[in-house]
Amino acid sequence: MGPSARRLASDLALDALVLAVAAAHVFLAPYAKVEESFNLQATHDVMYHGWDLASYDHHAFPGVVPRTFIGAIALAALAKPLHVALVFLRVLDSDESRGTKMGAQIAARLALATVTVAALGRMRRVLRSAFGEAVGVAFACVVASQFHLTFYASRTLPNTFALALTTLAAADWFEAHVERTSSSSSSSRDVNVSVDARDFRAVFLLTASFVIFRCDTVLLLAPVGAHMLRTRAFSLPQAVNWGARCVAACLAITVAVDTAMWAPPSETSDASGSSALWPGSEGIMWPEGRVFWFNTYENKSKEWGVAPFRWYFTNALPRSLGTWTPFVPFGAAAEPKTRPVFLVALCFVAAYSFLPHKELRFVFPALPLCDACAAVGVVEAYTRLGSRQKRVSKKRRDDGRRKGSKTSDVETKKKRREATEKRSRRFSSSRRRGGRRRGARGVRLGGVPELPGRRGVRGDARRRNTRASRKGNADARARRRRRRADGRQPFRRERFWPRRVRVLETGERRVRRDVVRRAALRRTARSGVRRHRDARGVRRDGVLGKTSRRLRRRRRFSVARAADDAGHLDAPQVAV
Repeated sequence: MGPSARRLASDLALDALVLAVAAAHVFLAPYAKVEESFNLQATHDVMYHGWDLASYDHHAFPGVVPRTFIGAIALAALAKPLHVALVFLRVLDSDESRGTKMGAQIAARLALATVTVAALGRMRRVLRSAFGEAVGVAFACVVASQFHLTFYASRTLPNTFALALTTLAAADWFEAHVERTSSSSSSSRDVNVSVDARDFRAVFLLTASFVIFRCDTVLLLAPVGAHMLRTRAFSLPQAVNWGARCVAACLAITVAVDTAMWAPPSETSDASGSSALWPGSEGIMWPEGRVFWFNTYENKSKEWGVAPFRWYFTNALPRSLGTWTPFVPFGAAAEPKTRPVFLVALCFVAAYSFLPHKELRFVFPALPLCDACAAVGVVEAYTRLGSRQKRVSKKRRDDGRRKGSKTSDVETKKKRREATEKRSRRFSSSRRRGGRRRGARGVRLGGVPELPGRRGVRGDARRRNTRASRKGNADARARRRRRRADGRQPFRRERFWPRRVRVLETGERRVRRDVVRRAALRRTARSGVRRHRDARGVRRDGVLGKTSRRLRRRRRFSVARAADDAGHLDAPQVAV
């Protein structure tokens, strides 16, 4: 399976998850509320009565304010074939078998839920392309775990029809904004045309939502349009021109359709008298214009109840968002790209709060925007928490390693100190006894212990000098250097240990530098007349001592080999 197929399968699975939750609400609560009655009845009339407009229910029950028929006509076009398919598959019962039209009502609500979920899926894909796969999955989980958004996704409210349009518009606007921000340095003509097309579509969808379905969504168009002007997606003349064209097109559609649908029936129809008609239905009908006049200018919506200004922020939105509420501001603060989305939702809810009559369905367009910020916040919190746990785990491991290494160092130092004390005791007892022991070659040595890997020294004079140097006798060391420099003290071929190696408290062994120097001079003395430096650094010439014929034959030993045999320290440069 290729990447495109995997992405398509992931999209279908996440959309199916949200749709399954919405469908569960449909089957668990198939009945409708009073606010849904107009669009639900209008959908029924379009499905069953068709062009027989005189038989439509709205002539007898017009309602408080008129509503558009455009949403009902579109929903009936989707619900009719869906109803036939579900009855054929025996998922729903036919109207004749049950004697009711509950199957058609469920089919209509499932069709509307599918449209709403498709709009939410479009928003999820935009978030995935902007922030990664994790944010897209988080958005689907956030939406599926909420009650109100999935419950009202299938309700035939004017707000639900407007929700689908505003969600699609927000997705286009945000995608264009993200692409414009990421490719601001690009001068490609194709990119600019693509971004402009999405901006145009977003403005048209928002205009259609407030001209046709809900006039209050103009409060969402205002901050989105201001952001477009600020980011130079539109110039001011372009915005005015395109906005006017969108309003004119939407007005033409809604006035043409609703004037015909709301016209009084003919005299031969069986509808009730004109007293039951909505006042003013004989003229040109713009339903949302009448609603705007009723709710804003006349302010009669307060007759259905009022709420304080803070109600949306302290009651409605926390109940709708649930446990994801804290992640909304956190996501906006953590990710700069989501801040315009958060500010648009905030401005929309704050502007709507000035209307005294408040209901949760009025702020439906802000819910997908808040869910987008919450999804980004959830992923960001999870990422930071995971990185923090990794840092803590790493710190604990490092602390454990330091503690273990510290313990091992202490134990090693203790063992070395004990070994040093043991050698010192053996050396002291050997000196007191005046005893002798044999070296590696069987040579009898004095009380000086043998260093591992080194061979002992022969001769009482060398042993006395060694003891004198160990006691800190500087005069003896000076005399020994002079004798060796003048050639009066012969050098021997055997590897020797002229002084006892001092073992420090840390266990390190320190070999004095003159050990290497003396070994180098010893090698030089075998070669006859050579130029060399004495212990004090004075250049001397001449024969250095009476060497035997056996030692003269071994001139192949170099100064480097002598330095390596003496103790792998930095030997002085001796001219040969």
